[in-house]
Amino acid sequence: SSPARALSRSWLAAELEGQRALLVDDNPHAIDVLARMLESVGVEVDRASSGAAALEIVARSAPFTWIVVDWKMPGMDGVECARRLIEGRSGDQPSILLITAFGHDNVARAVADLGLDGILQKPVTLSSLYECLLQVRGAPPFKAAPGVRPIVRGGPPIDAGLQRRLAGARVLLAEDHPLNRELACELLSRAGVQVEVVDNGREAIDRLERDPDFDAVLMDCQMPVMDGYAATRALRADPRWQRLPIIAMTASAFADDRERALASGMNAHITKPLDVEVLLRTLGQWVDGARAARPTVAPDAPASTPVAPGEPALDTAAGLARCLGKTALYHRLLRGFREGEADFPARFSAALDEGRWPDALRIAHDLKGLSGTVGAHGLSESLQSLQTHLAENDVDAARAELPQIADELTRVLREIDATLLPEATPDDNPAADSRATG
Repeated sequence: SSPARALSRSWLAAELEGQRALLVDDNPHAIDVLARMLESVGVEVDRASSGAAALEIVARSAPFTWIVVDWKMPGMDGVECARRLIEGRSGDQPSILLITAFGHDNVARAVADLGLDGILQKPVTLSSLYECLLQVRGAPPFKAAPGVRPIVRGGPPIDAGLQRRLAGARVLLAEDHPLNRELACELLSRAGVQVEVVDNGREAIDRLERDPDFDAVLMDCQMPVMDGYAATRALRADPRWQRLPIIAMTASAFADDRERALASGMNAHITKPLDVEVLLRTLGQWVDGARAARPTVAPDAPASTPVAPGEPALDTAAGLARCLGKTALYHRLLRGFREGEADFPARFSAALDEGRWPDALRIAHDLKGLSGTVGAHGLSESLQSLQTHLAENDVDAARAELPQIADELTRVLREIDATLLPEATPDDNPAADSRATG
């Protein structure tokens, strides 16, 4: 980005400090994630668990800068809540944003006459939330054209400064699921990162024994044989690896998962589905600049191939954005999802029936991350609820979630079949595969 744009972004970030936002969502885990994002950039956060509660808070509180409302809530849904908030506000305070997992066309039809200030699509990332907050306030350089409501989808392209810092860095990726491996390797290789892949924590330790020359480790938390927590504890017990950056990757956004990762000795924690800016920015904070300066071929610019937004079960625009606009990569992920996850209900039920609790957790964790990656937002939200029951050791509640998850999965698979091309599109970056072996 240009120096002028960088300075403008810094000024805007400073302007967020001390601003107030009201979050309206009946899902306590979702509201925790959004609150942490806002608080990380200095925004003060109030919370409401329903539309009615939001109206009461607004009536008796000092003005908010933003009110962020989830679409799907019991009782008064987000659209009705937003309508009442818009009718009751004075002047330009506050800006009202609607969060939804549905496609843009569906949203536009439902809220065309509301006069919303912005629409933010799930999965929400720090970068997309940050951009939306600034856009709706009309601050430069994000001032929208007159009469145009900003619609924010996905994150920005890879930052050139991060590319320069990370070019030539060697990263060990410990991840057991092939689709997650492929996407992570693609995102990292676009920034010039050299990636080696292992399937579990035990293999990560063995690889470091044979080849210690890595700048960082990306460690999935849920893996067979040895999970990421145990592997990190073992590495930290060895003086050679006490300063090696180890970054957790997990499909769970719960606060206790982050605390568990840090307690095991990991340096940072990122959630799936992977957001390229968050992934690279986190790596950039920990990779040593001197060791990351090895010469390498400059990364290709990501292809920009428009794909129409999907039906509600599958948001192809969001999935494509996570693949940096690379249609071939996105279609490979969709095929892999269809081939590898269609039998999820049977595999999960068998794990519960046989008392294989760690396997059940890992199976749910994998599908949760992959669902967000390909744009299956409704399925991802259902799996978040399933993970909550698993974390609470509530087997009956977990089983009760399965019919809804199976139905949602069937809808996703049907839309994948309708989305995929008859034949695979040739990959436009075959070198990534050679870097992702090992």
